[in-house]
Amino acid sequence: PIPYISGNFRFFHFFLIDEVSFNIGVWQRIKKYLADDRGFFDVIHIQGRSGFLYPLFKKSGFPPSVVTFHGTMKNENEAALRDRTMPLKRRLELKLIQSYATKIEKMLIAKSDRLIAVSNQMATTLAQQFGLKDRKIDIVYNGLDTEEFYPSSEKQIPFRIVSVARLDPRKGLIYLIEATRQLMDEFPELTVHIVGEGSQRRVLERKIN
Repeated sequence: PIPYISGNFRFFHFFLIDEVSFNIGVWQRIKKYLADDRGFFDVIHIQGRSGFLYPLFKKSGFPPSVVTFHGTMKNENEAALRDRTMPLKRRLELKLIQSYATKIEKMLIAKSDRLIAVSNQMATTLAQQFGLKDRKIDIVYNGLDTEEFYPSSEKQIPFRIVSVARLDPRKGLIYLIEATRQLMDEFPELTVHIVGEGSQRRVLERKIN
């Protein structure tokens, strides 16, 4: 666990405090690992902004850094900010987060040795948002161990759909609900289970009702 200082105040969540204090802790931990056993590490792999201080401050002789992007803050926020029911305070928080997070992402891209995107669309997004015309972006899809995770014929429940996506406009759950309404006439035994929390919970509940 990496300790950090919470920026969640009574009236406003200043997320920059969370992010910077967490990443200072990560940077200190990485430096300790490298000092203890520097020759063991070939590469430092960073997930988005988690660990962004390493490419910025790594010294000569430190392992190269590879950064995987699952998304960008601008993309994360676009759909959410289109929700006109969002409270003004939350809207201001998201715009503030996006302003500094995008700057961090830009520095991270400039200082990292290699970039990974989890999809072709993510690679296109990075190239367009940050003008990476001459920068190579490798695509590595998210994977799973099919020896451990596979459909079980014994546990299948016919006509049941389960979603574990966070309740966010980007996940398209509003379309799942609309599709369910259309399918109920043909498949009355259909059940849909939406698991999780998120900013769109009330909107989805109203849609279901």
